[in-house]
Amino acid sequence: MDIEMKIKDIVQQVDGLPKNDQVIVLEYLEHREWGVALEHLCAAVYEEKIHLKE
Repeated sequence: MDIEMKIKDIVQQVDGLPKNDQVIVLEYLEHREWGVALEHLCAAVYEEKIHLKE
């Protein structure tokens, strides 16, 4: 399983995620900071009150 690709896929599928947050998550992934990328993604989803689909 490629965690980087999975997180990139999630970023692309989250409707309403601000562009700035997308850029930040992708930058973390470039530097192999997968945990920090996922943490930022989760925080952005929470702060923006984005509802996720199944």
